[in-house]
Amino acid sequence: MRTVVAHGTGNQNVRELLEELTDAQILRLFCTSTGLTRPVASAASISRLANRRVFAMLSRDQLSTAPSRELVRQAIKKIPLDALSRQTDTGKALGAQWVAASTDKLAARRLRADDDVAYGYLGQSTSLFRRATRLGVATALEAHHVTVRTALRLLENERHIHPEWLPLIDTSTLAKHRESGVEEIRLADVIISPSSQVTESIREVDPHARVRQIPYGSPTTSTSHDPISWDGKEPLRALFVGRMQPSKGIAYVAALQHHFGSRLRLRLVGHRPRLDLPVMRRLISSAEYVGAVDRSMVFDLMRDSHILVLPSLFEGRSLAVLEALGHGLPAIVTAGTGTDDVVAHGGGIVVETGSEESLIKAVESVLNNPPRIEEMSTQALHTAQGNSWANFRTGVRETLEGLVRTHD
Repeated sequence: MRTVVAHGTGNQNVRELLEELTDAQILRLFCTSTGLTRPVASAASISRLANRRVFAMLSRDQLSTAPSRELVRQAIKKIPLDALSRQTDTGKALGAQWVAASTDKLAARRLRADDDVAYGYLGQSTSLFRRATRLGVATALEAHHVTVRTALRLLENERHIHPEWLPLIDTSTLAKHRESGVEEIRLADVIISPSSQVTESIREVDPHARVRQIPYGSPTTSTSHDPISWDGKEPLRALFVGRMQPSKGIAYVAALQHHFGSRLRLRLVGHRPRLDLPVMRRLISSAEYVGAVDRSMVFDLMRDSHILVLPSLFEGRSLAVLEALGHGLPAIVTAGTGTDDVVAHGGGIVVETGSEESLIKAVESVLNNPPRIEEMSTQALHTAQGNSWANFRTGVRETLEGLVRTHD
C-alpha cells in the first residue's frame, strides 16, 4: 500500500498521521511547503522556521517541498503591525490558503498511477483529488475544520450580535470561496472528521458522503502532574489560546473581561489581528497579552492558569482544549470547539455557542466555588489519559486499509 499525503504546513494531526503511516510502512510521499528531516543550525530566524518544520519520522525521499510561497508568507508576518494594517488585502491573498494551493499542485504532480491513496485536507486538495480520480487512485479527505458554507452562516449571525467587531468579520472574502472544499467532498472516497460539528457540516454539502468520525487526541503528558487548584483568594487566572478572531469567540472573551474586571486575570496567547480596532485595544489593555509563543511556553502557561476559556463559534477539534486537558487545565468551551464531548466528562464546562450570558454564568459558578477547579482538573487529567492520539492514528490507518481493499 502506497499513500501520498499533502498539507501546507504540518500541524499536530498531520504529524500523528505521518508517524502512523511510516510505522506501518505505507507512506510513499509527504508534500508540504517547507520541511526537513533533520534539524539545522544556521541563522537564528531561518533556523527557528526550519526546525519548526522538522519531520524526523520521514526519510529524505519521502519528503517533497514547495517552499517559495511559505517563505513569502513568513516575510509578510515580519512587517510592523501598523504598516501591515494598511495591506490587509495583500496579507489575506498571500496567506495560508495561498501556500496550501502550491502544495496541492505539487502533490498532484508527484502522484503516480501505482499509488493506492491520495490523502488531503479540506480546502487544500482539489488538484490532488482531480488527478487521483483520473488515475483511479483512492481519495481520503481529512476535514480538519467546518466547510466555508457553515463558517459563513455562523459569522453572519455574529455580525448582528457584535457589530463593534464587524471589521474583523470579513464574510465578503469568505463568500468568494463559498464553494471551497465542495468539490473535494464530492471527489472523496472517504472523509475523516474529528468532531460532530464537522460531520454535520460535511452532511450539509453531501448527505451521502462516507464519513468516519475519528476524534483527535490529547498530548501525552507526565502522569506525575498534580491537579490544579485555586483557593479563591487571588484573581482567577483565565487563559485564551488561539487567533484573536471572531471565529474563536474573542468578542465573548472581551465581554468576560469587561464583566468581571479585577476578579479575573485574563491572559491572551495567539496572533492579534492586523486591523487596529478600539475594542481590541481595550481588551489588550485590560488583559495580559502574551502574543504568539512556542508550544512549550503555552504548556507552561497552562500549568500556571486555573481555567481555559475558548468560546469558539466553529473549529474542527480544538487542539488547544485537548492540550489543556492533558495538562490538567479545566476548560470552559462551546460545542463550536469540537471538544464538547470530552469536556462534558467533567474536565470543564460546556456553554451555549454564541451566548455571553451562558459563558458569564459558567465563570461565575467557578468564582463562587473555588474547590471546583481542583475537581475539574482531576477529571481533565483522567479524561486526557483515555483520549490519546493512538486512537486517531489506528482509526485512520484502518480506514485507509479498508478503503484500498474495497476501491475499484
